[in-house]
Amino acid sequence: MPHQRRGSAHLHASPGPIRLWHAPGGPGIRVDSHVYSGYSVPPFYDSMIGKLIAYGDTRDTAIARMRNALSELVVEGIKTNTALHLEILSHSQFQAGASTFTIWNGAWV
Repeated sequence: MPHQRRGSAHLHASPGPIRLWHAPGGPGIRVDSHVYSGYSVPPFYDSMIGKLIAYGDTRDTAIARMRNALSELVVEGIKTNTALHLEILSHSQFQAGASTFTIWNGAWV
């Protein structure tokens, strides 16, 4: 979660203090993380400081749950890759179940 999207699809680490952390919840949502409001992400760290997992009886249900969970997720103080994940979830190729796709110079391939 603590990566940011800059330009086409470049992801960069974003260390620093997390001023506010609110993890989403509900049916079919799981969050695995050790962070909390006031936690400081060090400059040298495993870039995955949290996992947001959504599941459901169908792919469409899981995607809808993930969209909602990403919308409820609050991480203030560091940059995240939340917007990138919302973009991926909205892409027709992902929704159709494509197992691989690439972002190249800002365009989906």
